[in-house]
Amino acid sequence: MQRVSFGVACVQSEIERRLEYANVILTITLAVGVMPRAGTGQLYLDVAQVLGGFIQLLKNIRLAMRVCDSTCDFICEENSLKALLFDIDGTLILDHGVAGEAFDSAFEQLYGLTHVSQEIPKSGRTDLLITQDTARHALNRVLEDAELSKLHEIYVGLLETGLTQSERLEVLPGVRTLLNTLKSLKSVLLGLQTGNIESAAWTKLRAAEIDPFFRFGGFCVNSADRVDVLHQALESLRVLHRTCKSSDVYVIGDTPADVQAAKIVGANSIAVATGCFSREQLELAKPSYVMDNLTQMDEFIAAVGIEL
Repeated sequence: MQRVSFGVACVQSEIERRLEYANVILTITLAVGVMPRAGTGQLYLDVAQVLGGFIQLLKNIRLAMRVCDSTCDFICEENSLKALLFDIDGTLILDHGVAGEAFDSAFEQLYGLTHVSQEIPKSGRTDLLITQDTARHALNRVLEDAELSKLHEIYVGLLETGLTQSERLEVLPGVRTLLNTLKSLKSVLLGLQTGNIESAAWTKLRAAEIDPFFRFGGFCVNSADRVDVLHQALESLRVLHRTCKSSDVYVIGDTPADVQAAKIVGANSIAVATGCFSREQLELAKPSYVMDNLTQMDEFIAAVGIEL
């Protein structure tokens, strides 16, 4: 077991190193590609697209390594395993505007426009949908893939700086205690289902120091649909536990979008009124369970049907 874990750690380290190099090359290629060079700009942008695909491949391998590492550590002979898929913003943490400021600053760096996303709704929506709605509003067009990659790269860098320097990041009440309790149970797998792009998701969790609790999940990749995010999380889950049924999956989130996505894939939902939606608004979406916050440990455990 130790040898396997060591090998996984080595591969993970190498992937992180190659991702860092690839991102640097992509940044340089994009910078050259947007310079006024007769006949060569498109070539650089085409190369950037290929690099973007390579980076996504490395990210997929990194996810597989996390799954492999988790599999090495996780042994469960019970058939009644429960998978808990958490949303991030408004459910686990609140950044109190840091992410929005980082996104607007990134957009300003590329397009010279300020405060572009302030009128764009964000709760329960994916980063891709928010980005393209912002582009339509500010530029009267959608962004190409290379532009999206560049914008999101700048955004994540500014986000990391903002979260590090700001004291506004808040881990919501009860979250650490609940995650510590759940992590100790062999009958539970903890994952993510979030509208964040993957790099932004892990940046937020690292800043909140709760990233070690999660090793797989669904993120905003190429789709603006929250259901696609959840499908991605379920695919990763079934690598860990092939026999896990949808009825044993619980989606925990703070918006009606989380509830609706859970219904579509046949999973249970626990709506938590710690975001922009009140308990009454969440109840209208008809989740499996509604909670005021995650301090209600006994109520949460009872809803999921696990024994401590």
